[in-house]
Amino acid sequence: MSLGKPVLAFAGTGGIPELLDETGLGETVPLGDTVALALALAGTLAVKGRAAKAASEARRSLVRERFAFAPYVSRLLHQLMPGLPRVSVAVPNYNYARFMPERLGSVFRQTLPVEEVLVLDDVSTDASLEVIPAVAAEWDREIRLVANETNSGSVFAQWRKAAEMATGDWLWIAEADDTSDPEFLAKVLALAADDPAVVMGFSDSRTIEADGRPQWDSYKGYYA
Repeated sequence: MSLGKPVLAFAGTGGIPELLDETGLGETVPLGDTVALALALAGTLAVKGRAAKAASEARRSLVRERFAFAPYVSRLLHQLMPGLPRVSVAVPNYNYARFMPERLGSVFRQTLPVEEVLVLDDVSTDASLEVIPAVAAEWDREIRLVANETNSGSVFAQWRKAAEMATGDWLWIAEADDTSDPEFLAKVLALAADDPAVVMGFSDSRTIEADGRPQWDSYKGYYA
């Protein structure tokens, strides 16, 4: 099914027939009925053109969404830690290739595991589209790089796009020219876990120069 190919199964053999019946993406025949199996095979091979292409993509999608290794590990993790929040991370980027190693690295270093990392590129003219996948590969991490065909003209449009795409319970908008302490998510969401009325969280920030030297120790005066 991961290759998009049709699957046939004998009923009553455990697991696969139930999956095929549930999804309609394959066919089951009575146990041991080889004639029925041959007829089902012939019928499957007779499907051509758009119908065959659509069925093939539906099978691939099913495997990606339900049986790929990443969602499998995520389900295991949440079985072991039922209270673990599901966090989607969105990095809106425009011409910040120079910051990507540290920005993405600070996401990957979080002590609270994240559900997904979305990088939304707004038609950068620098090397962002080459640097971003290279950084993910260096960390051996999966990301979803979404490149606009035309510039949105607004980072807020990218925020909205991230919110529409995210699958987690929480969305962390991680601006491309920022970095974060490894315990940022864990500390912010620990506070949210104590109060179900909380729907948004933020932390204090500090500013650093281009070479890493501290500039402002706190933003409290600014956001007060």
